[in-house]
Amino acid sequence: MGSMRPNSWWWGNFTYNDTKFSVFVKGSSNAELRLQAQACPVGGCGLGFENTTDAGENVTVPFGWNLIVDEDTAPLADLVVLGNITFSPTGFNVLTANNTFVAAGGRFYAGSRAAPFPATGKATIRLTGGRQDNSRAVDSSLVLGSKFIAAFRSGTLDLHGRSVGSRWTRLGASAPAGSSAIALASPQPGWGVGSTILITSSDYNVWHAEERTIVAVQNNGATLLLDSPLSYPHYAWTKSYANASAAASPPPLVSVDMRAEVALLSSNIVIEAAEGPGMDAMGGDLYGCRVLVRGASVARLSNVALRYCGQAGLGAPAVLFDRLASVPSGPSYPPGGVPNPSFLVDSVIYRSMDAALDLRGNAGSSPVNITNNVIYFSRNMDTVIINTRGNTMQNNLALGTVKPSGASSVDGCTAVRNFTSYMSWDFDIIPVRGISTDVFLKNFNSLNPKHAGILILKVGGLTEDALVTMVDGLVAGRTHPEVCGMCARVSDRGRHPKLSVKSYNRQDPFTPAVGLLSSSFAMEFTKGPEMKPWDAAHGYATILGRMHVNGTTFADWQGSFSCPGDQGWGQAAYAISNHPKMPDAFHPHYFSRSNVINVLNNGSSTGLFLLQGPDPMWRNEADCGFQTFRQPDGSILELNCAGPKHVHFRDLDGTLTGTQNIIVGSYDTRRTFPYDQGTPTIPGPCTYSGDALAYACLPNSSA
Repeated sequence: MGSMRPNSWWWGNFTYNDTKFSVFVKGSSNAELRLQAQACPVGGCGLGFENTTDAGENVTVPFGWNLIVDEDTAPLADLVVLGNITFSPTGFNVLTANNTFVAAGGRFYAGSRAAPFPATGKATIRLTGGRQDNSRAVDSSLVLGSKFIAAFRSGTLDLHGRSVGSRWTRLGASAPAGSSAIALASPQPGWGVGSTILITSSDYNVWHAEERTIVAVQNNGATLLLDSPLSYPHYAWTKSYANASAAASPPPLVSVDMRAEVALLSSNIVIEAAEGPGMDAMGGDLYGCRVLVRGASVARLSNVALRYCGQAGLGAPAVLFDRLASVPSGPSYPPGGVPNPSFLVDSVIYRSMDAALDLRGNAGSSPVNITNNVIYFSRNMDTVIINTRGNTMQNNLALGTVKPSGASSVDGCTAVRNFTSYMSWDFDIIPVRGISTDVFLKNFNSLNPKHAGILILKVGGLTEDALVTMVDGLVAGRTHPEVCGMCARVSDRGRHPKLSVKSYNRQDPFTPAVGLLSSSFAMEFTKGPEMKPWDAAHGYATILGRMHVNGTTFADWQGSFSCPGDQGWGQAAYAISNHPKMPDAFHPHYFSRSNVINVLNNGSSTGLFLLQGPDPMWRNEADCGFQTFRQPDGSILELNCAGPKHVHFRDLDGTLTGTQNIIVGSYDTRRTFPYDQGTPTIPGPCTYSGDALAYACLPNSSA
């Protein structure tokens, strides 16, 4: 029988149906009534009546129930799961609801990691609603909004689709425009006919990624035939460089993989917004579905496709792991419990209206395993936002940006290892607003940047020591001739389609591309787009700070000859440059075990260094004035803010420049000792280099 009295359990104050089995015996007979428990059959016990829910009804799955969805449901309002709910493994069924609550030990499941939901079935969770819907809240700290599936207060979400092998791979051979078949680098027999795939862009235009449907599979999954020809070329580039910097014989290779990725977007478990593609079409309200797990609750998702989720303008990402905590391990409920086992693996987050994935919390939040996923498209937000520690992020394909935590609250070091970025328009890596910890880059590869590859902005106190280290990296310029032709002018279709108002190279001619911009150390930096620049100092430079670059390869930088164009419309490309928006100071950079390959340096022209005078827009005019000095030869030398190039690049072992020396800045012409400003240089130990427009000074000289 049931009751509708308010329930005051710890998980929330709600009215619900407490269902239990009761037996009533009437009369004075002493006859014996024998009761024997029986397990429910595989197909379920059934309700004993044919009534089904109507559209707009609220449904509760009570504690102790195991409800199997074996037909499409009417569009429900609220679905509350306190017991268990799953899908029939042999049906193609859709559960439609406005909101789904999984709480108080409730479990919403389909398959398991060890025994995935079989290919004989398909489970779709379709969430409905719009911005006008009433917002749901458990308490002041947990506001769910609407159009969600939420696991909270010991709820569990366990969804595991059919295993498909690898969720993404790479092209095995370049596919020119017009191709109706593609070769994969690794065969994927689990990718079936009728599935949707994504081939990523090979140029600066992200919209040149293309979706196609598989119409035939050949060679055991090594070749896929497509439903329509490709509109753009997709390359399968790789490149290797002899690593002369390594202490090995023969020298090993420094290799980089630029092959376009191919991702499988289909799954037999889907969570989606009811509007489908209309969600972000013209007139769509950009109000998609949400998956949220909070606190001591669990979400284990594998081989699941989440489609058209996230809610624009509300800070409501498609998937939110919110302040995860340890979970009880058994009946004894030991203090602290066991680590939260939540994960998102082998899945797809497709076309999010907000951020795609947000790991939200604090230093004590449980980490999450995010592995082998495909994350494609987020609208006006960072694709992945990480504000917790200890997470495992490995082998994910994210077509967008990855945003780490904000300012660190403790001392330490931020490390990036085994990461490759190529064909970026503004920067491959930049900590916008500055990063407070030391930075360590290991096996970081930057290739074919349009503006700059690597720029580290380190924020700290005036006298605080600071260190940036780069080890065993690769900084490559124009790796293939086709790169120059992808976007020679802003009118070319290979141009990035959605530049920030603060982006570089918004108009012709393009400014030179740079691989490594000198690390900058200051008390504050600008906040970044859309209102402020990406990379400018917003406070005084700190006194201390240095960068060590060890065992790094600089390759394919030809200076002004990198991408020649008609009437000066080409784009130059240089390996290393100072940062012109740091006008008042330069911190030393030390290079050792450098590996220089195909870098122009013939005595009259160079592709190794681009030394730029400070941007006058970022000089403090109150510190400048208009004083000049007449030199003995009669020429006039501007003082104060005349613009010396602040540079101190030190080649510790001669592997960068060919000899142990120090590169220091200068004016665009030979300086007149001893009047000119800038780093002091003494004739003799310091020799002017016309190709680099700098002085090369001997080790241990006064420069």
